Amino acid sequence: MGNDWDVAANWVGNAVPTLADDVVFDITSTASVLSPTINGAAHTLKITSDYTGTIILQSLTVSQGTAGTSTIQGGTIDVWGDGSVGLVTFTGGTLNWSAGTIKSEFTPPPAGAFNAPDFILDGGVTANLTNSSNFAGPFDLYVNSGGTMTISTSNNINVGNGNTITNGGTIDVQSDVGFAGMQFRGQGEFDNSKIFKKSAGTGQTGVQMPFKNLNALAEFSVQSGTVYLFGSGTQTAGTTTIFAGTTLGVADTYEVAAGTLKSNGPGTATVTGNLKLSGGDFYVGTDGTIGTFFVTNNYTQTGGTLHIDVDGAQTQQSDLLKIGNLANLGGNLTVNTLNFHSPGTVFDILTYATHLNDFASITYLGGVSYTAIPGLTAYELWPPA
Repeated sequence: MGNDWDVAANWVGNAVPTLADDVVFDITSTASVLSPTINGAAHTLKITSDYTGTIILQSLTVSQGTAGTSTIQGGTIDVWGDGSVGLVTFTGGTLNWSAGTIKSEFTPPPAGAFNAPDFILDGGVTANLTNSSNFAGPFDLYVNSGGTMTISTSNNINVGNGNTITNGGTIDVQSDVGFAGMQFRGQGEFDNSKIFKKSAGTGQTGVQMPFKNLNALAEFSVQSGTVYLFGSGTQTAGTTTIFAGTTLGVADTYEVAAGTLKSNGPGTATVTGNLKLSGGDFYVGTDGTIGTFFVTNNYTQTGGTLHIDVDGAQTQQSDLLKIGNLANLGGNLTVNTLNFHSPGTVFDILTYATHLNDFASITYLGGVSYTAIPGLTAYELWPPA
């Protein structure tokens, strides 16, 4: 085999592959592909573990339909085009990627804005990144509507500095790997518009670039271990769920400006760092389950509603928001007494090292009203006489 993708004589069948053809690189493929100005195409792509070459293209498009399956078990795919022409696209079907590397040769120019190549999961494709699969970048990563990226690889997802992750499908992290690539010249962030979750792995998954939950369909959940945001974290719509026993870490502040922040399940959900509620709803417990939410540093509420459930019939008689340092209060507090079970004695709904201000308004649901007392280290509710 010669080195040119676009030379028919280099292929079995004496024809350059199209979007209708299944392309295989295995032990019989003795040469690398050196076609940095060519756009490669395939219906499915199979790279076996005994292929050790490099496939250099300007771009690669694999259109698998609804049932096609591609497997990558070795080798290297190297894209040489910039963001205007360079991309790797998998559409439909399934991609099983267990080893080997996909990367680009893009280098940002010395100054100004730049446009890296795109890595696109489109048309309902399911991509399973396992074992030692190596997403080496730099790429702008797009998981489009209906697409799924399941990650249990041992290598970080390296999009590169200044590049963006845009999720309109599902990104499911099932190992303790992170997303590498920081802001650079004001560029680069993780924009979530659908489902981003860590569902397995008891350690830490790091996100180096700023993270944003962007619309009403956006669901960000920490279901296992820790997700740590090295940049800022902002929710302008959608839902953030931190399961009991898990942690959302943030280097500075996670701000909820709209939508919902909630815990899930009995026990303690944790935010390490600062938490700010400027709008939306914050449920310390969920769906009548009494829970504890721990913010290790400062909690600031300038708007929105903090929701506290009370149930005097349970061992823990109310939701509890624990704040390690300063509680700066405002906005609304809603206290919902479940099944008319009011505790018989005073109880705490917030604890803190120190506090400023008070809630602008308090709403009582469930037929019971309390007397609210913001004390030195705890916010108390006194039941009716």
